[in-house]
Order: sequence, then C-alpha cells, then structure tokens
Amino acid sequence: MARIEAEVGTPKGGLLRWIDDRFPLSETMRYHITEYYASKNFNFWYVFGVLAMVVLVIQVVSGIFLTMNYKPSAAEAFASVEYIMRDVEMGWLIRYMHSTGASFFFIVVYLHMFRAMLYGSYKKPRELIWIIGMLIFFVLMAEGFAGYLLPWGQMSYWGAQVIISLFGAIPVIGDALVEYIRGDYSISDITLNRFFALHIIVLPLALIGLVFVHIVALHEVGSNNPDGVEIKEHKGPNGIPLDGVAFHPYHTSKDLVAIIIFLMFFSAVIFLLHAVLCGLARGAGQALGRYFDGWGRTAADVPAVAGSLESQFHSLPRLAVQGGADFVYSQLCRSGVARNAARRPRFRAGRKNFLGDLFRIFPADAVLHQHRQNQACPGEGGLPCLNSTRLPDSSLLRRASLPHKVLRSAPAKFNCKKRTSIPKILRHFSAAPAIS
Repeated sequence: MARIEAEVGTPKGGLLRWIDDRFPLSETMRYHITEYYASKNFNFWYVFGVLAMVVLVIQVVSGIFLTMNYKPSAAEAFASVEYIMRDVEMGWLIRYMHSTGASFFFIVVYLHMFRAMLYGSYKKPRELIWIIGMLIFFVLMAEGFAGYLLPWGQMSYWGAQVIISLFGAIPVIGDALVEYIRGDYSISDITLNRFFALHIIVLPLALIGLVFVHIVALHEVGSNNPDGVEIKEHKGPNGIPLDGVAFHPYHTSKDLVAIIIFLMFFSAVIFLLHAVLCGLARGAGQALGRYFDGWGRTAADVPAVAGSLESQFHSLPRLAVQGGADFVYSQLCRSGVARNAARRPRFRAGRKNFLGDLFRIFPADAVLHQHRQNQACPGEGGLPCLNSTRLPDSSLLRRASLPHKVLRSAPAKFNCKKRTSIPKILRHFSAAPAIS
C-alpha cells in the first residue's frame, strides 16, 4: 500500500507531477522563489518593487471591471463614468481603487527608482535592469496619460490638449506627429477611441511584458544590497551564497508585512480621504450658497454639484462627509473666501490660522473670482460689484456674524476691523439694486 502511494502520490502531488511533465512549474518556482538566494541585509527600501507588483495587479483587476461599464464615445464617456459612480454596484469603489492606484503606482515606482540610485543598482552588471526599468517608467507615464483622458471632463480635455501640443515642439515632424496622435485636427471622438485602445490593450501588454523581462534579468544577475557585496562571488561547498538566504520564505514573509501596511494606507485613502474631500466640496458649496446665492447661477449651482458627491458614500463615510462640510464651512468663514479681487490669496508667515490660509486657494475661491470678474462694475477700475449685490434672505446666513474680510469692499461706515452683524449687512445690501 505504501509502495502504491509512493508511486501514485497524493492527489496534490499527482496533479503537480502531471503539470511538471508538461510545464516546468516546480523548476520555475525553485529558480525564481524557493531557491533564489538574495542578500540577508535587505532593508525597507527593497519592498517597493513588490509593492509596485501589488499595485499593478490592483490596476489590472479594477480596470477590467471599469471597462465592462465604460463607453469610449465622446457623447457617452462622461455619462458612463457617472453611471459607474452612481448606479453600478460598488462602482464608486472600483473607480476610486483605479484612480488611487494610479497615484500610488507612481509613488512606489519613484521610491523604487530612488533606491536603485541610492545603492548603485544601475552599475555593472545591472545596466540592462536599469534600462528596462526606465522603459517601464516611460510606458507607465504613457499609460497614465492615456487613462487621464478617458473620463472626458474639462481637466481631461485640456490636459490632453496641453500634453499633446508639447510634441509640436519637435522640429520638422512636430505638427504631423501631433495630428497623428490626435487622429484629427483637434481632440475629438477619434482621439478618445485611440487613447482607450492604448490604455486597455497596447500599453498594459507592453507594461506586463517589460515587468516580466525586468524580473528575469534581475534574477539572472541577482539583487544588489546596501553593502554592495556580490553574494554570488562567495559561495559555500553546496553552491549556496554564504551571505544569502532563500527568497521564500525569508524575504516573502517580510514583504507580506509591507504589503499589509501598504494596503492599510491604500484603504485609508479610498474610504476616508475621498470622503473628507467630498465633505470639503460639499462644505464649500454650502458656504457659497449661503453667502452668494444672489450672485447668479455660477455660485448657486456649486452646492448641487458638490453635494451630489456625497451620494456616492454610504453610512460610515457620510459621517466624515458631514464633519468635513462643517469644518470647511467654518474655515471658509474665517479665511474670507469673498475677498476683494485686488487682494488675491497669499500666505502670511507666522499666522496661526494656517488652515484658514490653506483654504483660500480652495477651488471655490476660483469660482467666485471668475464670477466677480464677469460682474465687474464699470467706472470703478474693474473692481467686483460686491456692494451692488443683493443678498436674498437672512435665512441663508446661519451664522451670527460675518468675518470682517468679507466686507473689505463695504463702505467706510462699516468697521472692517470688527465683526459686523448680519442685519447691518442686509440693510446695506438691500438698498442697492441686485445683479441681473
């Protein structure tokens, strides 16, 4: 019975033997993992290569699910992204995993490149590994640029317009190259389709192929180490490097700890930071709606647009959304979003209210500034017409008073160094005609 079991083996052993007879699986595992010896003195800088592999897997898997619902058409691309965010089950999570993973991909790759330069991993005999790594970096940049256009929003369109136009600086062939990349005389539907094909087929295949070649070349010459010792030059009688240990299980166990810590940060950004940013946008919209609804549609539409982001989150992130909204509302009130256009936001050294200064560059300020420029008063040097704006109702203002910075363009009868009450402001503004 024992002899029969030894010949046949367990079901797992029998399956592995059947595979090994047709594919060198065990030999490949031994050569690249279990019997691949790396230096004993690897530090934390050596985990970023593994983290880059983890992010690559996240990007591929999340990208596949996004492709199932995305429509590469200029007429439907933006709407399909909104459909993914609002109607697809867990679609918001898949998209945030993909967008956040793109940022983390570049972060870990930059740190991986820094480690290579720090310990001289570009020197002999690892020059080819460095060259292949640079090719991976260029393909990764092209992949990120192609994906940036796919949501087909304003940032996507103008970002593509600027970056593609850079190729026009190439002598002789610049203009023809720009037209070839766009596929048209301007960025249009064919450009979107072309970038979609590059993003989901051409560049991912090139990236995965280069990563495979990168790892094979690395395992051929061996990894570098902080001390710069070539462990393959000092081997024992059994042919094993004296200063090396097997990659598995010694280094894989440490890499697993790094992966867990990385995924904790990754999850925190997805589930918490996005919720906080959603709260920031919603809070800014509420502040604009409360203070400047009388300024027209530009400011009035901001709460609806920003508030719609909150619907992407459920019970737990909603708490962070509400807290972020209240926090931003108070900060916007303190920092004075509605300041005079002649006094643009600037940081002041030594100011205690750093967050207040930080929120002066919040996008809401840009919306207000643009609207105020459009509503400039003739004959006053182009200054905004804050004094001629009628506030619709005191119920829109839920604070007992307004910061003095909101009143920089108010008449001299207001003391701008003190907080002025709402009824006094309303009496002043109600005496002037409203902006149509």
